[in-house]
Amino acid sequence: MSLPIELQSEAAAFDVRIRERASHGHIPDLRRTQPCDWFYNNPWRRPTFVDMVFGEYFRFALAHLGQPGGTVLEVGCGAGQMSLELARSGFHVTGLDISHAALDVAEQLAGENPYLQDFGSVRYIQADFQTWEAPARFDAICFFLTLHHFSDVDIVLDKVKSLLVPGGRIVAIEPARDWYAQSDGAVIALIRIVLALSGSWHDRKLAVPQDEASLHAYVQACLQEYTEARDRHEGPQSPHDNSAFAQRMLDTLRANFPELAFRKGNSFLHRMVGGVRGVDEARTERTAAFLRLFDEFCVRRDILHPGVFYFAGSKP
Repeated sequence: MSLPIELQSEAAAFDVRIRERASHGHIPDLRRTQPCDWFYNNPWRRPTFVDMVFGEYFRFALAHLGQPGGTVLEVGCGAGQMSLELARSGFHVTGLDISHAALDVAEQLAGENPYLQDFGSVRYIQADFQTWEAPARFDAICFFLTLHHFSDVDIVLDKVKSLLVPGGRIVAIEPARDWYAQSDGAVIALIRIVLALSGSWHDRKLAVPQDEASLHAYVQACLQEYTEARDRHEGPQSPHDNSAFAQRMLDTLRANFPELAFRKGNSFLHRMVGGVRGVDEARTERTAAFLRLFDEFCVRRDILHPGVFYFAGSKP
């Protein structure tokens, strides 16, 4: 299909990313993913880490989508890991994305799916959500880290309302990068430095700060990495990444959909857990489990700001 000019570069960026990942053994499937050492600091490096991050997203959605058997639209489904898992849970899912390469991977994984008991259905469509003409309305619509790619959230959510049946659900799990503060950067820096000093961090060449000035610089670098969601040597994920920020998204969601549930997600885990390197796999997993516990402890007590938020609402 032909995408609008302004989305062609966005689609191309995601085409390149999924092809590169797939060529290095990445399997974007919540149940069938395998260890992938090509990732140096990403939850997809180990299945346990995938469950800590993306599995948590899925469990929140499942708890708020209503009874299995309903129709679900996932906007920006990418390689289909969430759409496929929803179908495995009995929903009839339509996954929409602008990346042809990502949808090719999604189709392949759906075709290979061995978990057929209670399977609903899944189909994938390449389209721009804002111009797509849906053949029917849906019982639920999901955004998993995709709503922030739209610059005009009001227009997007107006379309969501038009595509939901009365009482239909919306689930949005989105980055909260604009909520980070310097205190978060300091904790992130501390954890990484301690991991590096103990030989448990992927970056063996991390220069441990020796004075206040160098420590301040590293704290600022960590904060920048988290607010921009990219390493210092990386470019932006895509041209439209960070088009909308957390507070704007959350305010607009609440203005349009009565809230069923809201939750603060992890603070640092998603850009930390994949970088842990223990002396063996068991030590790595124990370290990761503690980091998850510490992250949750700090967010729940407002010691750290969340890096992601979870929202569920319903159409009035």
